[in-house]
Amino acid sequence: MAAADDAGAADPVAAAADAEAEALLDQYTERWSVANDLAESSTVRSHEEWDAIKEIERTLTVTESTRTVSVPPSDAPSRGSVVPIDERYEHAPEAFEATTVEFADFDGARLVGCTDCGGSGREACGTCDRRTVVNCDECRGDGTADCGACAGQGAVDCADCNGTGSRGDAACSRCNGTGELACRTCNATGERQCPKCDGAGEVTCPDCAGQGDVPCSTCTGAGELYETTRGTLEYEPESTFAVDDPRGADEAWFADVDGDRFDMTVRSTPDRASDGGPTTVAHEVEQRSVPVSKVSYEYGGEAYDLYQVGRNLHSHSVPKSTTRRLLPVVAVLVVAALGGYYYFAVL
Repeated sequence: MAAADDAGAADPVAAAADAEAEALLDQYTERWSVANDLAESSTVRSHEEWDAIKEIERTLTVTESTRTVSVPPSDAPSRGSVVPIDERYEHAPEAFEATTVEFADFDGARLVGCTDCGGSGREACGTCDRRTVVNCDECRGDGTADCGACAGQGAVDCADCNGTGSRGDAACSRCNGTGELACRTCNATGERQCPKCDGAGEVTCPDCAGQGDVPCSTCTGAGELYETTRGTLEYEPESTFAVDDPRGADEAWFADVDGDRFDMTVRSTPDRASDGGPTTVAHEVEQRSVPVSKVSYEYGGEAYDLYQVGRNLHSHSVPKSTTRRLLPVVAVLVVAALGGYYYFAVL
């Protein structure tokens, strides 16, 4: 690395700064895209070190929603996963975390009659509409089915001639040469009584077991409903940060760097939601010092800046390695070579 000036070499502090700058440049060359002679061929113009201030602002908002619900008694909320309405704010998160608190008014709950079934707990069967029976799906309601002996044809093959209509050189005398005989099972009709409905064309409704009605879908047969107020508290955290005195460093480079906290401000906020949308219930501003180094250098007649934010190295632009510079040229040559091969080999 070329020295910025000869006078600095005699200054121990300046020499140490140059050594640190050279070490950072040397560390940066470990990236494949960076020129591998960066440390040796660069001229350091300046090396700054300071503490940037990262200010982190955190807020926690809560949105409350309530509704009156009427559910079957079997679906009534139970204490535990659902908290009493007057204790809902006691379950706020201790930190800036997304949390949902479900609550219910257990003390104000009451049982009311189900208006959909008039308190009977029953409603008309949707399948048979109180008819207690439905059309037989085997015979489609006509009470008959194809004869199994003749497959619904009304005739069977003649057993004497095996359905050929002849015996030797003469016509079969039993079937008169037709090869078929009338089916005795169905008297040549091709049909028989449906075995599933015994010819009735209807069967007992399977959904209501012939009752004509089923448990009310609203109250599940209880005849009454559990009515109460239910709601949720939705806690949503948000965190943003800003950097004071970055001196050209991108703010995004500080996102994953913690630094050292030196100040914390907690603002007074309400402890519960207000009507009309989210309410901020927690707010704090934390300030952290983040060590930053900036090396300004020249390479190949061009000026560059290298930053170390925390322990991470960053740069807006960097001298590219020979491999990186040649990649576009190599890519063009490869494409040209493949195109030439295709032209001569295929055409």
